Amino acid sequence: MLCVDVDVDAAGSVRYSVFGVGGPFTVNSLTGQLLTTGQLDRETMSTCLLTVKAQLLTDNTLFTLAQVTTLLCIKFNIILLH
Repeated sequence: MLCVDVDVDAAGSVRYSVFGVGGPFTVNSLTGQLLTTGQLDRETMSTCLLTVKAQLLTDNTLFTLAQVTTLLCIKFNIILLH
């Protein structure tokens, strides 16, 4: 996930977090990169709905949410993000 603010100083700094339950995923708070927190097992969970929050560092009332649906296809070692 990438969120950009037009301010180039600290006022434009964005931080990312998982909003609610993240399942086997987390997000890098500085880059927005989605990461796994452990082994993925399609037999126990074939899909996961994850909500990521991007928030201005200087104002916690300014944020946006994005939902990411993951579809696991371990047979081909593929994770599809929508």
